[in-house]
Amino acid sequence: MHIAISLAAPAPRRGRLTCPVCGDAHVTPTALASTSLLGQRGEVRVDQDGLHLDPAVPSAEAGSAIAITFRCGAGHLFGLRLRTIYESTTAEMIALPFAIAAEEAERN
Repeated sequence: MHIAISLAAPAPRRGRLTCPVCGDAHVTPTALASTSLLGQRGEVRVDQDGLHLDPAVPSAEAGSAIAITFRCGAGHLFGLRLRTIYESTTAEMIALPFAIAAEEAERN
């Protein structure tokens, strides 16, 4: 005997991601990084150059963090960071302090 249960999931929340520096809506993800949990060290990062493992990176401010780096059409770099501390997760948009040069942007 099989019992089927149907659960209605809420609709996904969607919005357009824009550059926090210039407001450009043409953004492309360029890298993904995950930093270790409390008491452990290490980071794994995936970007256009491949997969990188760095066991020396300290833990993410007493928690863990996942960061996605984006580049807008004007070359600004910014990150979306999900950080968990004490069972609470926050989302932060962080503008990175430099932009990609035009010739480097064309390479990516």
